[in-house]
Amino acid sequence: MHGLATGSESRQQLYTMVTRGRTANHIYLANVGDGDPHSLVDPDTVIPPSPTDLLTRILSRDEAPVSAASSIAQQDDPAVRLGQAVARYSDALLVAIEQTAEPEVIARLDAIAETGLSWITFAPAWPTLRTHLLLLNATGVDPLLALNEALAQGSLKDAHDAAAVLDWRLDATRRAPAGPLPWLPGIPEGLAVDPKWGVYLSERASLVTSLTDEVRQQAVEVARTPSWVGDGPRPPASLVGEVAVWWAAMAVPDTDLRPTGEPQFAAVAARHQHRLDKQLATDRNPALAEWAPLLSTISPAIENDPYQASLARQLARLTSAGSDAVGLLAAAAAEGLLPDDHAAAALWWRLNRHLEPAVATTMADSSPAPWTDDFAKVVDHNRADQLRSSTWWPALVTALHHATARGWALSDLLTPITAEGVDECQALVWRTTMLTNPVHDDPVDRLWTSHSEEHVIAHPDVSEDAVEVVDDAWAILHIEAMARSHRGEPELTQAEIDDLLSRRDAWHEAGTTPERLAEINELSARFYEARLPGSWAHDYLLDRLHCDITGEPGYRPGYAPASWTSLVGHLRRQGVTDREMILAGVAKQASTGNLIDRFRNRVVFPIAHDGQILGFVARRHPDADETAGPKYLNTPETPLFHKGAQLYAHAPSRLQGGRPVLVEGPMDAIAVTLATSGEYVGVAALGTALTREQARELRRYTDLPIVATDNDKAGQAAAESNDQNLWMVFGLVTWRGVPSRG
Repeated sequence: MHGLATGSESRQQLYTMVTRGRTANHIYLANVGDGDPHSLVDPDTVIPPSPTDLLTRILSRDEAPVSAASSIAQQDDPAVRLGQAVARYSDALLVAIEQTAEPEVIARLDAIAETGLSWITFAPAWPTLRTHLLLLNATGVDPLLALNEALAQGSLKDAHDAAAVLDWRLDATRRAPAGPLPWLPGIPEGLAVDPKWGVYLSERASLVTSLTDEVRQQAVEVARTPSWVGDGPRPPASLVGEVAVWWAAMAVPDTDLRPTGEPQFAAVAARHQHRLDKQLATDRNPALAEWAPLLSTISPAIENDPYQASLARQLARLTSAGSDAVGLLAAAAAEGLLPDDHAAAALWWRLNRHLEPAVATTMADSSPAPWTDDFAKVVDHNRADQLRSSTWWPALVTALHHATARGWALSDLLTPITAEGVDECQALVWRTTMLTNPVHDDPVDRLWTSHSEEHVIAHPDVSEDAVEVVDDAWAILHIEAMARSHRGEPELTQAEIDDLLSRRDAWHEAGTTPERLAEINELSARFYEARLPGSWAHDYLLDRLHCDITGEPGYRPGYAPASWTSLVGHLRRQGVTDREMILAGVAKQASTGNLIDRFRNRVVFPIAHDGQILGFVARRHPDADETAGPKYLNTPETPLFHKGAQLYAHAPSRLQGGRPVLVEGPMDAIAVTLATSGEYVGVAALGTALTREQARELRRYTDLPIVATDNDKAGQAAAESNDQNLWMVFGLVTWRGVPSRG
């Protein structure tokens, strides 16, 4: 069964989609647009949702039939009515502001479309920004003056939605009078006395206030713990009331387990939500302060996962139950990189396999276990009743069954656990499961421990007489690196072998030779080189590198003109066919069917290997935005060029005498070589991360490269993702952070 989900389905439809296949069920999630520039612009086009976001939306959309009686009961619920009342108050207030604004003010705002700021009016959030500018006007603030102040706060060149950024900077609702809720604007003074709108808006605000009081009072009086509390302790009554008002006003679905629901983007609402989240984390989870520093060393993505608080609480319970939580974390982290989405939840899933295997979730056999009679002898009556009343009792029965079958004594398994705040039955399941499914110890795993310990390290390639006691984590890595360096490169994986075979087959389908495509690339390189003098690219390189590298054979910089077919026309005059240009990757077919240059208005550098130009990497104009394409544009995959197989090593011969430094871009690579006079040679991957094949290529020139990515989040993430492939090929790698230059 194969199904395509767009995110608009209900949970019932998703259930049908994943349960109707006879042998397998596959879901494909559409999380990108159709590429049509005329398509309707919506938030998902500006910020595409991740697959996890789409699944979350589907699971939170319940379309189960609701009876008439239930519908009537919902309409009497103050929480349901509050969400509707807030929406109607906000809409009415903004409509009133629009209708009562002075005509000359509206004319001044509409005139923006005729000025040099017209690009703002095409942004998706312009209607919201325009309404909030009118709100400022209603509070006595000049809207155009406020807009100029927001524009002066910084560049908008990298903004996906400039109007949304300006709206955040304006924060118009903060300057308005206090509203019925902390994040809602109040009624401006002039509007409050308006004969048409004043009384109506006041009644709307009063309804929101009265429903808010009802929701808060109901949340405090009801003994039932809210669903968002999860497995943590119930927060103070006042905080429960505040969160209940937030849930009702924002119409957060009951299926959302996040304490405050989906993150808000409006400035005032986002601040209020952050305050609630911070207060909840402080009041309910002291374990977070204890475990957060260690979790952040495993993966920075854990900090942004709402499940981090629950993970910290579970780790604290593990420690209270007598389990080695740090050792379990080390084993789970050693399994590989965590996903960007829900990293904390993924880490707990790995831990959970050691604590609660699937076989321990339900009873496999309803017949009495052989140890049933001994249970009454080991456990007293009161404690036995407490264990049986726990929801973990079925899991404990199965776990004990497996453990006793392997020879464990029931008295050893049921030693009392008296830690405060821990369900003893759950703790016994964890402890019993870990005894029957032990986690294999690995010295390198101990790098995650928060305290220093001595470890005995013995490598398979080292004799037992050479075993050494070390107390330094880096010493462990050095030992592993030395052993790996003597073993040579790892063998090719099956995936790499399959990729090489696919490349071989691509040449059969191409109908040309590597020499011919290399010749076309050489003609293109000469064309670009000839147009560098006098272009902006020449001045840019001179300013960036502080020296002129025009004509240097190790670099061969060039300039791709801004016209659409300058290179295409030149190559046609050289006898190159359109099909050959497309195969070489120097041209592409436009939507009109015409052949156009792939690189336009860019600085161009050739990517060479063994004297042949395989492709090009080109940088856009430094003042251009993302509408001009990516910052660096490579030759596409061709029979001759494979981005994941090649490095930008602008002067391979220099690598024999200089130590390679792996950086993020070709400009940084050239700068490193020039600044160190060749003592260090810059090398750049042609993608977001270094592949194993690129690491093999780098090893041809050195045994110890330096990773010097930018010292920002993107650079740190790139360094982390490169570690695995560099470790597999080299062993130990040195890393240094350098300032980002863009």
